[in-house]
Amino acid sequence: MIKWVRVRNFKGFDDIRVDLHKVNVVVGPNGAGKSNFVDVFLFLKELVRPSSLPPYPFLYWGGYRNLVFMNDEGLNVEIEVQGDDYYYRTVVNGKDGLKVLEEELEFQGVKICRKYDEVYIGDRKSNIDPSLSVFSTVQRMGPVTVSSIPIPHPAPPQLLDFLATFGSDIVVLRIDPYIALSPVPFNFPHGIKVDGFGLPKLLLDLPKPVQDFLSELNMGVKVDVSPEGNFVMYMVERVGNREVVLHPSSIPSGVVKMLAIMAVIYKLRPSLLVIDEVENSLHLNFLERLTDIFEYSEVQVIATTHSPLVLDLVKAEDVIVAEKEDGRSVMKRFDDPERLKKELSEKGLLLSEYLLYS
Repeated sequence: MIKWVRVRNFKGFDDIRVDLHKVNVVVGPNGAGKSNFVDVFLFLKELVRPSSLPPYPFLYWGGYRNLVFMNDEGLNVEIEVQGDDYYYRTVVNGKDGLKVLEEELEFQGVKICRKYDEVYIGDRKSNIDPSLSVFSTVQRMGPVTVSSIPIPHPAPPQLLDFLATFGSDIVVLRIDPYIALSPVPFNFPHGIKVDGFGLPKLLLDLPKPVQDFLSELNMGVKVDVSPEGNFVMYMVERVGNREVVLHPSSIPSGVVKMLAIMAVIYKLRPSLLVIDEVENSLHLNFLERLTDIFEYSEVQVIATTHSPLVLDLVKAEDVIVAEKEDGRSVMKRFDDPERLKKELSEKGLLLSEYLLYS
């Protein structure tokens, strides 16, 4: 689990540190920085696990200028992450293509330090492509993990696994139901993209909580292989003694979003799931179910929302308030959640009402 993250010179953030809990719900007015906070994790994932070679993690935002604070390409973007058993820091610039300027990693007593194209692990030095993160030098090939930088011995047996998986176990979702239902090529890797692409293949084997959810709706999922070799998803709705097959264009968007989120949590089981505008397309009953899933699953969750109901379903200590101050985005938690809860109870107010009128 990530304990805290610090971000410098990224989009609207000049320098913020945010402590993270098991469940984190980010609320605030439009333009306050909620979606930018989601982008922090999307950028980190793309940085350490590039989706293209040579790496260009700024493509999603249309270039480095649109990602760096105040559009100042002379500034470096810096991200620090403190996990339960690791610390990671990276400094990058993208004015003239991606340059990883610095990296620090501490994992179970092993320290990896990187300055531009040089990597130091203990007293060992090796060279690295300036556009690659140290994590990009470690790859899994079936049961074998291969590293292009020397790993000292003895080293914690989990070190190679951590180097090979960090970043890939972060899932960021901005579900587009239409794209989520698109046919998926047979060779598409196991997983799901930010917009939900890949969902039909992910639903080939349904975890029991997903089966139970569909059963309550009197629905089922059917995944076929098209003549072109793509996975295509349909749904079956049980009406009395009949079964009605729903073409992808007829599947409710809220059901698609719930299936995507639940499949990620119960099948992919990432270390961190980040969801932008979690309430979109979802009925109140679905939102209530989701907040319970977030609370009791093993996955750490960050979700942004404009929904009063979501705020009133979660704990006050799990809420992060995004605000704009002098053109900069800031993220704050309540100073004393227990006192706040007592005050709300005495005044008969909901948390959403307090945030709206305070």
